[in-house]
Amino acid sequence: MSDQYQASASDPAAVREVCETYGFCLIKGALSQSDLDTLLAGMRAAAHAASGWVMPDILGLPEVRQIYFHPSLLAIARALLGSALVYDGEGSINFEETIGTHTLNPYAELHCDAKGMPGNITETWHSPTDAIYRAYRFGIYFQDYRHASGALKVVVGSHRGDPAAFQDSQLLSAVTGNRVVGGTAMAYPQTTHPLYNLPSQPGDVVVWNLRTFHSAGAKLLTDDPGFAVHPAVEAAIAAQAPHLLAPPPGPRNAMFFDYAAPCEEIDLYIKLRARPTASGVAHRLDRRNDDPAGMALAATHGVSVRHDGLITALALTLATKDTASPVRKLNSDEVRAAAARLYALLQGHVEYSPYFTLFDRARFEQTPKFNTALNGAISDIVDSLFIKKARA
Repeated sequence: MSDQYQASASDPAAVREVCETYGFCLIKGALSQSDLDTLLAGMRAAAHAASGWVMPDILGLPEVRQIYFHPSLLAIARALLGSALVYDGEGSINFEETIGTHTLNPYAELHCDAKGMPGNITETWHSPTDAIYRAYRFGIYFQDYRHASGALKVVVGSHRGDPAAFQDSQLLSAVTGNRVVGGTAMAYPQTTHPLYNLPSQPGDVVVWNLRTFHSAGAKLLTDDPGFAVHPAVEAAIAAQAPHLLAPPPGPRNAMFFDYAAPCEEIDLYIKLRARPTASGVAHRLDRRNDDPAGMALAATHGVSVRHDGLITALALTLATKDTASPVRKLNSDEVRAAAARLYALLQGHVEYSPYFTLFDRARFEQTPKFNTALNGAISDIVDSLFIKKARA
């Protein structure tokens, strides 16, 4: 294990130093066995309650949301980002009782999640001053990945500089490496920046900057688990000599959530993630991150909550309710409930930048009639969702 990539949960300042230097950190001893047992039981209950449907994000899941406000994790988040924290709506769980899709088909492609620039909301974020992106993802894994496949893979130092340098077209080097694996000589393309598979074990928390390039489900070599290669090389080994790779230690049960600072780049990221996706916006209607208990918990711990995904889902649902292809069919009572819910969310909505605004807040606040104000905001939201570049 590379000690320079890890820090103790009891030393948030050291976690920050590692994260700012490398773009990620393996935080040792962050959670107790009791924490893990309680969390896994909550994940199981939430997964069973969902019955195969897409689960809401974690703030809307009373079975697990307490973990977001764990004192040690909040202390680390504030060491990384400052005292003002915002929940950006990105929080999910992977749970399966036995090895299944989460374990066997992880997203094994190097990528970064930090997207959104003032001129183009789909562009990968980069800073002219090489500043550090102000959001981190926390990952909790319930298996031991020191000698087993399934860990997080990162490109060391990819949280800074030109993001194009970490795309495969530039990351894969023309230099060929040679290595004996399981008694067989292997030639493989080296990378221009080092890769690292995080050897997490239960109780650790993995943290990485949203600008850090990473992939899921790293495949480890049985005879050298510390050797990290590009996912394409892993795939080639898996296809030609799978016996050389360590199997997963069990089901890939894991939880992921973001802490962010309320700032321009996070505002853009949140707005991008709120836009319609191929999987459909209807699933967002089942989010419950605006329920009073969750919001009270966030307020108690001084965390702001953005509801852009839920706002856009409600707006699109109401905008299409009388069309041939509604987002979801609603009866009259459901329409009234959705309208009241959306209106309340719009009243509390706060953005951190003037770019790609969801709706005209001044007009909304100055319009006294409920239906007129709401319909105007819905029209604004629908228009804003399909604009990739800023208006001139």
